[in-house]
Amino acid sequence: MARRKNTKKDALEASTAIEVLSQKDVSMAEVTLTPEQEKELANCAERLVALGRKTTAQTYEYGEQLSKAQALVPPKKFGRWLGEHCGISTKMAKNYTRVFHQLAAYRVRLEKAAAAPAAMFALLGATDDTIENVLAVYEDGKRPTVAQIKEMVSGAGKL
Repeated sequence: MARRKNTKKDALEASTAIEVLSQKDVSMAEVTLTPEQEKELANCAERLVALGRKTTAQTYEYGEQLSKAQALVPPKKFGRWLGEHCGISTKMAKNYTRVFHQLAAYRVRLEKAAAAPAAMFALLGATDDTIENVLAVYEDGKRPTVAQIKEMVSGAGKL
């Protein structure tokens, strides 16, 4: 059998703990959690709903709460849980958790720059040098657009 090439989608799925889920997810009613896990999961859901996801700090906290929830929800059931409690797709959940994990070292600087969530999503998968270059633009008092950040990440542009 021929092996297929790794695609960007494969790389994205491998880069985060959240799995891409099928439409055949079973109901959360079939999941057995301890009372402590149920309480923690309910707290995560409540916090996720309360977060506005508008500021840089809220984006990191949203990713952290999604990571906690995903650790509690059994595999193949997270997509349904997201839909029932957060109203977001697994793709968006991946973006938030990847920001929380992959851009953790840059959190203070990104918060100081007040980088928008979409700008941080554009930085996912970028090299450290590219992230440093984008941060330097912010620190020079400029506000790069998401398109400009994507150009910098792809190597096609500089500000």
